[in-house]
Amino acid sequence: MEGDAVPHRPGVDRARAGADDLADAARVLGASAWQRLRRVTLPVVAPPVAAGSVLVLAFAIGSYEVPYLLGRPYPATLSVVAYQYATDPDLRQRPVAMAVAVVLSVAALLAAAGYLALVGRLARRAL
Repeated sequence: MEGDAVPHRPGVDRARAGADDLADAARVLGASAWQRLRRVTLPVVAPPVAAGSVLVLAFAIGSYEVPYLLGRPYPATLSVVAYQYATDPDLRQRPVAMAVAVVLSVAALLAAAGYLALVGRLARRAL
């Protein structure tokens, strides 16, 4: 669909059509509803859901604006703690801010690595 306002929509439509074809083929071959869900639908849906989850997690890890402006002062999220240490007038707090930022970055990288491992395992299982 040209000129679509949502750029990912054609890809979603193609994936849905492919999943429907696979589900129809499984139904014709005698698979029960549970088998179709477990062996057809979940393997097709899992990679995009996992990718979206990793993107949302990475954004949530780095987001400090909403918790800082609207959140309670205790317990503060790690991104708010890093921001508070980074903007502290005491320059001795800057290394602490960088350490907290590294912890957040490592958490995001571990989530991405977990996503890649999950997709790789699902791709091997599908073959």
